Amino acid sequence: MRALSRLSVISEIFPGRIMPEHKTRLAIICPVFNEQLMVSTFVDSIKPVLRSLAPKGISPCLVFVDDGSEDQTATEISALLNDDPDIKLIQLSRNFGKEAALSAGIDYAVQQEFDGLILIDVDLQDPVEEIPNMVVAWQEGSDVVLMQRVDRSEDTFFKRNSAKLYYGLFNALSENKIVENVGDYRLIDYKVAKELTKLEERNRVMKSLIPWVGFQTKILPYKRKSRHAGQTSFNVARLSDLAINSITSHSTKLLRLWGLMGILMFLASVGFAAKIILEKMFFGIEVPGYASLVVITTLIGGVNMLGLAVIGEYVGRIYLESKRRPLYVIKSIS
Repeated sequence: MRALSRLSVISEIFPGRIMPEHKTRLAIICPVFNEQLMVSTFVDSIKPVLRSLAPKGISPCLVFVDDGSEDQTATEISALLNDDPDIKLIQLSRNFGKEAALSAGIDYAVQQEFDGLILIDVDLQDPVEEIPNMVVAWQEGSDVVLMQRVDRSEDTFFKRNSAKLYYGLFNALSENKIVENVGDYRLIDYKVAKELTKLEERNRVMKSLIPWVGFQTKILPYKRKSRHAGQTSFNVARLSDLAINSITSHSTKLLRLWGLMGILMFLASVGFAAKIILEKMFFGIEVPGYASLVVITTLIGGVNMLGLAVIGEYVGRIYLESKRRPLYVIKSIS
């Protein structure tokens, strides 16, 4: 199994294409985790929008990826797909995380050869009414259509400023830039999705992987809404881990930073030593040794520990990648 490429493994997991080719097929990838309160409301909201795409020759399909929900999310979706052949459900064997769920949905859509994919959450914060505009941009030639938030007033002060810090750090450290205030809500063409399935890394963040793949991109502004019901599963710890994952996956500049820090500390120590010598030789000033020694030792120790923490993050991710475990495990597809 390890000798197989990830694309070969995907071909074994998902069955082949089952729909005819006479229409442009669009997959709406919806990762869900404990969203039993939102599933029916989301489907009721998006269905009229998807029906409006029919005159444009678009044949849409809702693909839910249940990321090991602990409530009745899968049951709610199963009840819906019994009455609608254009709703699919992929159940993962446990909670693998949103990025793995998105990967499962993208892998499925590529194997089924959907012409385009839209990634969207079911909390209705990302307005489904924007989908026709995304489709128009796609039909006009854009391979990637990004939805950029123009107003984050619904977010807390902490979330707004931490997001600004994240985008600033990522773009400063990575050669591959990402557009500020763009989340997972986007449309990607089949050829973009197919390139994503070739990527082998396990630690992944789609919002940074898709720009790495490239292709013609268009940005559409939109205003994000407040969550309709339920609670988000993302807390400070998970958001922090997501930020660290994306930065360490796309940049080694943090490692180089500690080399620069070492040079600066060396120069500072030389300057401090020169100051002590000059003061002793020309002014007869005695430098108290204990206080300065404690301060310098503590500073160097703190910087070393911080540097080791950064190195540890990279080494830990190398260790996880070396295991070559699959991104997710499929429980069922219906």
